Amino acid sequence: MGLTALRHLRNGLSAQETLDKIATAPGIEWRELAIVDRNGATALRQGVHQEPIYASASAPGIVAVGNILRNDQVPAAMVAAALETSDKPVAERLLAALDAALEAGGEIFPLSSAALKVAEYPDFCSIDLRIDQAVEPLGELRNLWKAFEPQMATFVERVLNPDSGGRATNSLEILSSKESRQ
Repeated sequence: MGLTALRHLRNGLSAQETLDKIATAPGIEWRELAIVDRNGATALRQGVHQEPIYASASAPGIVAVGNILRNDQVPAAMVAAALETSDKPVAERLLAALDAALEAGGEIFPLSSAALKVAEYPDFCSIDLRIDQAVEPLGELRNLWKAFEPQMATFVERVLNPDSGGRATNSLEILSSKESRQ
């Protein structure tokens, strides 16, 4: 469903038009959908089978949704954190939003997984990191991001221009960068 939505957005549909296109998919009533388009417009949809507490919040260019939440203020805290970090790269804004969600109460169940995914290119995600079954998943996700960040340009270059060799940085530069942060 996500890739279909991204394809519709890439073809110029608005967030609401994209939501309308995918809202007939099988199993839609078990899903919560949140879409932001290139103009910052948002569209939200909650399936009828979402567990309480379900909540959402949005601002231009930002949307947060959740279910099985401790309280209905969790998404609002996420949006506030994203707005407060608007001068940071999107990955940092998303991590700040995840931290704010946990501080605001998070989900009813203990947190054991966390993910960071950024789809800024038409055919691939430049960032697709996930931690599962961890005691401190947000801390581990932040560490994984810190390890991946200096390599990201290389991976993006390899995808965008595979014949170029993708040598935005080399292994020694990456190792040196990692050692200097420790």
